[in-house]
Amino acid sequence: MVAGGGDIIINDLYYQYTSENLEKGLEEENIEDMVLQEFEKIPAYIESLNNKERLEFIIKLLPYAVPKYTHKTISDETPELPIFDQIQIVTSVGEKERLEKVEAYEKEHNVQIL
Repeated sequence: MVAGGGDIIINDLYYQYTSENLEKGLEEENIEDMVLQEFEKIPAYIESLNNKERLEFIIKLLPYAVPKYTHKTISDETPELPIFDQIQIVTSVGEKERLEKVEAYEKEHNVQIL
């Protein structure tokens, strides 16, 4: 068998089957039946191949059976976010006024007191 002969056989079978059945006007179900019958013949076909042809056949099928490898780069450059926000609990109006004065002072002088 010539390298890549499996492609020729499958293409010939498909062409022969579809051209005959299109002339007859057969339904898609018959095509599905033909494909299932051909799948059942695959083990016998593989057994008839020599080692080199069997390896080539498997190599052609591997991309359909094995997930694709994708390279992913993981970087640890994520900004650290605070787990908790600072919460000020105010219990009286006087405390609230003092807190607002401190916040205004912090903002005006660009410093952090609390």
